[in-house]
Amino acid sequence: MAAKFAFFPPNPPSYKVVKDEATGLLLLDPLPHRENVDVLKFPTRRGNEIVAVYIRHPMATSTLLYSHGNATDIGQMYELFIELSIHLRVATQWPRPRSFSRAATPPISARWTSFLSN
Repeated sequence: MAAKFAFFPPNPPSYKVVKDEATGLLLLDPLPHRENVDVLKFPTRRGNEIVAVYIRHPMATSTLLYSHGNATDIGQMYELFIELSIHLRVATQWPRPRSFSRAATPPISARWTSFLSN
């Protein structure tokens, strides 16, 4: 019961994950695409997929990892994290919980694999 009062996710979610046929990039529709933003999907051991958003900053020396569980909607937080990256001069990354996933997914991104290995 407490969870119902603590979190009111938009229904439907404020965005959809779509694949741009021309570039092969994953995008958050209807949010604006930015060159420094990667939308990534990666599999879990249980066969689910998690969407993550990674915002690069050219001057970043660190990455802010924001883990929100089911406490927010990526579409509603998108512009906030863009601004946070700009003003703090950090890269930001945050995963979206499986419960919000609505789309079929391509294989794991090489950029995400690279990010995890560094």
